[in-house]
Amino acid sequence: MALPPSSPLLVFAGLQAQIPGAEESKREGSTLFVQCRYTTQAGFPSQKTWCRLSNGFCEALVETTYLKYKYINQVTAGRVTIEDDIKHGTISITIRNLQVQDSGLYACASSHNTDTYIPLKKISLNVFKGEYVPLHTNSSLVKKEHHSLPRAIPPLPPHSSVNIFILLSVVLGILLILALISMITLYIKKCRQPRRGMWRLEMPPMF
Repeated sequence: MALPPSSPLLVFAGLQAQIPGAEESKREGSTLFVQCRYTTQAGFPSQKTWCRLSNGFCEALVETTYLKYKYINQVTAGRVTIEDDIKHGTISITIRNLQVQDSGLYACASSHNTDTYIPLKKISLNVFKGEYVPLHTNSSLVKKEHHSLPRAIPPLPPHSSVNIFILLSVVLGILLILALISMITLYIKKCRQPRRGMWRLEMPPMF
């Protein structure tokens, strides 16, 4: 992790064993977002810091500061941003483009005096290798693949098949009856027609 030009070693006040902790596991290239809470107090806000723990000391990576008696509650150093919400008593830490070498033990702390800090929360960070796919990109891909799939034709329920079979049988029966009626009609007409070219000769009586 790229450090700011000056990275002082901070001394913690109190027992570190009593500090609340959390574990974070992130893929290389992703972003870590951490929040630490503290009790708000009247008066000038105390400086807040995000540091890396090692051998009982904490190496400051980024911290809020004062500039001409004005409290600067948001500071960015390299890939790390700290923001102090003094109204709600919340410190927000954002680390972008995480690297494997960023793995380690961290803490957010509040200044007690010029020499010591009060630790608020410890974070055990594990960064592992692997291609990082942003969540929104993955969701869009899944959505696109979902829409590209052909819609399956739902199977007909059993009673629908029975109804179709009955309907077809009725239609075929009607057609057969009509065909039979047509054949009978044609046959009757043919029988009623006189036979042309054939005459019955009346023979005179023979004496």
